[in-house]
Amino acid sequence: MSSGDDELRVDDAIIATPFIRTSRGVVVAAPFELMATLRHLIGVEAVNHSCGSTLTKAASAFAARVVTNLFEVICDDGLEEAEHSSSQLRLFKGRFDTDKFLDLWIRVESFDNYDPTTIDQEPVVQRGGSELANVDGTGDRTLVVDVVWSHGAGAHSFTGTDENLHLTGLYPEFETILHSPGTHQLTLWYFAQALDRARSRALMMMTSTEDAYAFYDSGSEQSFYASDDSSPTAIFIAPGDGEELRRTVAERIGKTYVHRGRRTYEAVLVHGGATTVRQVVGPGCVYFAELPHARVWVESSSPSAPNAPVDELAEAACFWLYKLGMEFSELLEAQQSDEIKVGIEVTGWDVQPGGSQDSWIEYQVSDTEGVLTLKVATPPVIESGDPPNALDRLLVSALIKALKASATAPTAADSVVLLNSLTPPGQCRMLHVADQNADPVTWPGQLPAPRRAVSAVVATLLDDLGSHLKERGRIAGPISDDRRTKVLNTEVVPYFGDRLAAHLAEQDDSELLRHLILANEALLREGHVEHKTFASRVACFGRQSDIVERFSKNMTESANTAVSSRFLIEYVSGNPTAGASTVTAESYDMMVALASEVTNKGFLSEAIHAEISTATVSILPSGRLGIARDDDRWVTSLHSFLLSHASTAVESIMRTAQSEHQKVESQDEEFDLTPHDRVATIEFGFSFSDLSDFIGKLLDLSSTKGQNDVGKLTVAMVRDHFVAEFQWEIEKADRILDALSMAPEEDFWKLGAKVHPWRYNRDRSYLRRPLIRRMTKEGDAVIFGHRNTFLTPMHWYGQYDSGRLKATTPEMKKALSEAINRKGEQFENQVEAAIAGICYPVRRRVWKIGKYDLRKIDGLNLGDIDLVGYHTPSRTVLLIEAKSLQASRTPSELRNEITNILEGPHSAVARLNGRYQWALGHIDSIRNELGIPPGSITLKPMIVIDDDLVTREFNRSPFPIVPLDQLVETLDGLRTTRRSSKRARRR
Repeated sequence: MSSGDDELRVDDAIIATPFIRTSRGVVVAAPFELMATLRHLIGVEAVNHSCGSTLTKAASAFAARVVTNLFEVICDDGLEEAEHSSSQLRLFKGRFDTDKFLDLWIRVESFDNYDPTTIDQEPVVQRGGSELANVDGTGDRTLVVDVVWSHGAGAHSFTGTDENLHLTGLYPEFETILHSPGTHQLTLWYFAQALDRARSRALMMMTSTEDAYAFYDSGSEQSFYASDDSSPTAIFIAPGDGEELRRTVAERIGKTYVHRGRRTYEAVLVHGGATTVRQVVGPGCVYFAELPHARVWVESSSPSAPNAPVDELAEAACFWLYKLGMEFSELLEAQQSDEIKVGIEVTGWDVQPGGSQDSWIEYQVSDTEGVLTLKVATPPVIESGDPPNALDRLLVSALIKALKASATAPTAADSVVLLNSLTPPGQCRMLHVADQNADPVTWPGQLPAPRRAVSAVVATLLDDLGSHLKERGRIAGPISDDRRTKVLNTEVVPYFGDRLAAHLAEQDDSELLRHLILANEALLREGHVEHKTFASRVACFGRQSDIVERFSKNMTESANTAVSSRFLIEYVSGNPTAGASTVTAESYDMMVALASEVTNKGFLSEAIHAEISTATVSILPSGRLGIARDDDRWVTSLHSFLLSHASTAVESIMRTAQSEHQKVESQDEEFDLTPHDRVATIEFGFSFSDLSDFIGKLLDLSSTKGQNDVGKLTVAMVRDHFVAEFQWEIEKADRILDALSMAPEEDFWKLGAKVHPWRYNRDRSYLRRPLIRRMTKEGDAVIFGHRNTFLTPMHWYGQYDSGRLKATTPEMKKALSEAINRKGEQFENQVEAAIAGICYPVRRRVWKIGKYDLRKIDGLNLGDIDLVGYHTPSRTVLLIEAKSLQASRTPSELRNEITNILEGPHSAVARLNGRYQWALGHIDSIRNELGIPPGSITLKPMIVIDDDLVTREFNRSPFPIVPLDQLVETLDGLRTTRRSSKRARRR
């Protein structure tokens, strides 16, 4: 026997018997091979007792349960096992996304014919399977997932088929993929399609499906697009590419196994690494948490209240018990057992809150087992003086009382002190109960899960566009600057627009419109819920949790998807479809992706045309359309704005979360809408109050008809109802209906800027016109989403209050001018607040300095200076012109803003320069006015804007133009510059 064989035998022996007794105790000789040791011992025992087949069947049953639990969430109605399934090859089939099928093959390692003489043997799994594919003729819509279930190391993956849409891997690989951030029902479907496309173009070399998915999921899009260079002939995915993804997912889900009865179940972390609270993956609603001296179990049920949020109640109770155990462990240590069990039984849960705070939660303690039972009824109404976490405080109070009652020994902790220490009045809460009447936007209703734009679909479209341009004769190379907009407007946008039109035309009009409205309602609700719950989540889990990063990311993604979602409704409202297809998640993802590309490329074209964007356009060697934005200040500034906008929202909510709850009674008088209603009536023929009343009663009417989420009412019914309800004339009801409606158009795109989704402040938009007109068998009808319609009056008034409304009457134009002035004053207040801490004094609207009136200087009106401030560290007098830009402006509107700032005798630069030149000759007057001590001072004129969404053209300004969020940093730079100058003079 060779020396190599001898070494192999020694290794086998060490793994088979890894424990070595020494004088100092037991030493583990092969600590990293203990799983192989256990597997080998189980196999040996199975051979010795002739029960290999029985063991294989038991392992098969466990594997089937665990694997199907993972994959059942993909299917619409679960998985069913096929007749020709066996213990070594379990076969399941399910339908997903309406028109697709999942064939799940589970290959279980067999202990039959196990060789007890060696550790290193190839796991025995049943091969084959290709004969099972496409037996029902649905191959092009069937995803085959081939899962290898191994009891130890050394397993390999076999497919037995070269069919498309076929993924093979070990169970842990699919577990990693399906628990990765952002996964959804079609994650594996899109991944398999992308893998097939990549294999059709290049030789794919990879060692695992997990590594391939990590490569596919990296970067800005989900695809196998490797680079902008020429398409590769081979793609090699290095072994271990998926290690980081595997580690990240493992840390986030923290999977472990728990025993319930005679069964073992998986349990995963609910809050990432912030707590040890886990949810048990199995029947019922069970949560548990590991604590240093105890383990807490919470099980929730609602046999008589099917609408009750049992998961939210169980999670909240488990979270607070975890907090109790971590901060006041003596209360849990005093229990009868270190296994603390809490049962929550919901005895009733009405749609609207209305219970009593005294009787909302009642507790019982089992005398024999020490099990705590909480009986929960309909939650009480939270009054205006109650803290936001009133319900959580009631829950925690009941838990504390129950734990004290079941303690085996008295505890010194006072219940009220414990409650206020653990759950002080404020934002720290886990329970969020929606009230349909008070907050209809966050009401869950019967909405689908929200779907954002899917990068895998967008990546496919970008590849398709490249092929289309190649067919038109486009070859690799730059597109000249003077032809960029022409290519975008005549080749790119029409390509996506035509595909969108063809895709939508296949759908049934009524079903499509309802689906689009519901999808938009889901996005609206998600955004509002995230804003409402974010403060409490941060208060509970801390700023360092991944919730802040996830919130910021979701905010940007949702905003982009929302634009596409609204455009789809606007387009279909003007172009009724005549197809018969049913909308699926896949077809909806394609609609959103196409709408997104129409919007993005149209926006870019307009930005280039307005000379706002300097992006270069080319055909890349890979064949894709290339858009180089790295040096485009417009794009980078827009990206910075989105990030800062999300950051600002986060910081605002953080301040709320970190502050203690205080009962604030408003001293302000009730807002008087009368003057605003007057100008609205002149402009529209109805007032803002009329609009609000109309929307409220419309939603009430829809609800009385049993309509949830989406309303559908005949125009005649609506008209008659409002004439009777408000004694309006028919003409007035029709006027409001027409102002809020979008109807079919003869030629949608001929409406031009009115329908361009990249244009803001359009009259024909779903935000402004939430009612979709359709001729139905009942007659002329309006179809609308409840949440979007509810928000419409706020949108109308917001456009008016911001000065963005497009007016036709002198009265409204005057009111909008006043609104713009108010906005300017508000921005000046923001600038003043920003510099007040580092400048003194600070003066606003300075028109008089000493004896000089700036409105009367040598016969000229120089106007007032928005802000004057003295920066003591640098001995600099700041002359600030505050200019508020509006982030929701189109590129052409921003071009006008640039002109107003930079060009002409009445520009901001020209006005500021006139005041600066005067100030240079009157420094002593300024010193005396501001009370500046003797010594040299410097004048520093600057223009402060709210967001830098403009191009490098600001570099042409003779004065610095500073975004507000960079103002303090800029002033700190003045101090540094002055110190450097002093050091230079001293040398």
